Amino acid sequence: MRVTAVVLGLVGGIVGFVFSIFAILAGSAASVMGTVSGGGLVFLAFVAMLASFAGVIGGALAMARPGTAAALMLIGAIVGFIALPGIYIVPGALMLIGGILAWFASRREPQAGEGTSYTPPTTPHPTA
Repeated sequence: MRVTAVVLGLVGGIVGFVFSIFAILAGSAASVMGTVSGGGLVFLAFVAMLASFAGVIGGALAMARPGTAAALMLIGAIVGFIALPGIYIVPGALMLIGGILAWFASRREPQAGEGTSYTPPTTPHPTA
């Protein structure tokens, strides 16, 4: 489950970067042509790029800290959906699924040999 969260977070973040760059280019072209106000789209594309960065960081953290990774990927997906609702569907969905999987991985009990700590053997102390 953690490996899937890593893959979905990284792929969703990278695809989000690419889509954000296309949105920046579209907003810049629209503002140069003077047809619509492209400045707002460029700003929202930069916000979506930051959300993609959060998804990549969350994907990288999914093995070591799945709870933190889940929060980063879910926040990145939600912010991306709000910033670029039509463009950010695919990367947002990937990060959303990855965040949910990382959250479930953080709630799971550790299996045998996983996350165990060393407890020294107890020996009776001789009384003097």
